[in-house]
Parts: sequence; structure tokens; C-alpha cells
Amino acid sequence: MIGVSPNRKLSIEWILTIPKNNANSGRFQVWLFESSNTIQFVYGSGIIANPGGASIGLAAGTTDFVSVTSSTNTASKITENNSNTSAIHSGTSYTFSVPVAPGCVSTSSPSASATGVSPVTTLSWTAGTGNPTSYDVYFGTASNPPLVSAGQIGTTFNPDTSKKYELLLQNCPKKFYRRSNRLCH
Repeated sequence: MIGVSPNRKLSIEWILTIPKNNANSGRFQVWLFESSNTIQFVYGSGIIANPGGASIGLAAGTTDFVSVTSSTNTASKITENNSNTSAIHSGTSYTFSVPVAPGCVSTSSPSASATGVSPVTTLSWTAGTGNPTSYDVYFGTASNPPLVSAGQIGTTFNPDTSKKYELLLQNCPKKFYRRSNRLCH
């Protein structure tokens, strides 16, 4: 860990054998930057050509990734490349800017800890920081209530008037729960 909060950098280093079962070893570091959410891959000496292929990049899932092609120094969010075979020269680095997660909602209606709220009351809230793009709404009395509205675009939700639930609003993006008999953050 280098620096002082909130501008620290965490450096993690690997010593790799490339290709597998080869006497050659190379150095590779990942730098994580605290305030900017930037991730940087930094290559040292010894990353030789790898006929078996390798991938470089970040992935959160099969459709949410950034894949680097080392021979052309390009990146794609559409086509993954697991076939990088060329050597990576010492000093090469790839920088990824990771989006900052949106903050929790700041106010809600009905207000926190409200009691006696009608089950047909329209829920509304003020978006948190970071411009959240959607919310998920859950209703039920279980600890993990069922999802009733995925990807809710606006900051209001009209409950199904044919159902009678008690209400709990959890104050984070993409999480709105209806259970218990009070509204809280």
C-alpha cells in the first residue's frame, strides 16, 4: 500500500511461469487506485510468447467484460480474446476505469420509520449519487422477498393494489423491499 487516504494505491505482484512448466518466470502487477476506481495491469520482464494463449482484461460476467488484444494494444467489450500469444514487453501497462457504483437513495416517501402506511401508497425516492440507471423492487414478508419489478427506470413505484403487504424500504439502489410494518432506511 502506497500513499495516504483517500489517494492510496495497492500493488499486488505475481511471479509467473509462462508457458506452464517452463523455467522462464515473469513479473506482473495489478495496481488498485483508491479514489478513482482505476485498475492498472503493469508488466515487468519475462512475459515471453505463450503458444497456448492467454487472456488479458476484466470480467464481471460472460457479457460484461473488457478484453485486451496484446499484439495490437486494443480492447473490446464485444469480442473476447483468450488467444494472446505474443510476448508482453517490460513496462507495458493496461489501465481500466471502473464505473463508480451509485450511492444509496437519499430520501423516500413514505418517510423512514413511517407506520400505518396504506398498501396502495406510491413509493417514491430521490436517486443517490452516481446517476443510478435503475432500481429493483421486492415485495414480501420473507428475508429474501420476491422481485416484483426489475430494472425500475423511474424513482416511483405503484404497488399492485390487489395485494396487501407491509412495507420496508432499504436505502440502497436496486433494493426496495416491502415487508414488516414500517418504512426504514
